[in-house]
Amino acid sequence: MRQQVRRLKELRAADAEEIAHFKADVEALVGALHRDTMANSHLRQQLADRHGTVHTLPTQAPLGR
Repeated sequence: MRQQVRRLKELRAADAEEIAHFKADVEALVGALHRDTMANSHLRQQLADRHGTVHTLPTQAPLGR
């Protein structure tokens, strides 16, 4: 019984660590999404104003083709 309790505590600690990593990843992704959304908004505003220059980037062929 004690072995099982110890094992479960270890699993719980490992799960808590994994959850902490996931939370950090979510925060980083939300930050990246926010930056990209702001950049997109800025580019759209430039396009609407026609004062800025918007360049399209060349696209790459899909991988495996």
